[in-house]
Amino acid sequence: EPVKKVEVKVNEDPKAKSYEELLKEASPEVQDQMEAGMQSYKEQKEALINSIINVSIIYTAYSFLLF
Repeated sequence: EPVKKVEVKVNEDPKAKSYEELLKEASPEVQDQMEAGMQSYKEQKEALINSIINVSIIYTAYSFLLF
């Protein structure tokens, strides 16, 4: 089964600004909030990935025991 390549295009609007551009233009207070938000987003994403990995490891272990 060949792997299908999926391209995801985000931010199609050419006038839309990137996170980095918005960060440069923001006031120091807003920059702090944006950075904190991005940091917590990254931590949540990491926690989610780790929990998915743990679940798949447990599932694999169980399936070996059962079959």
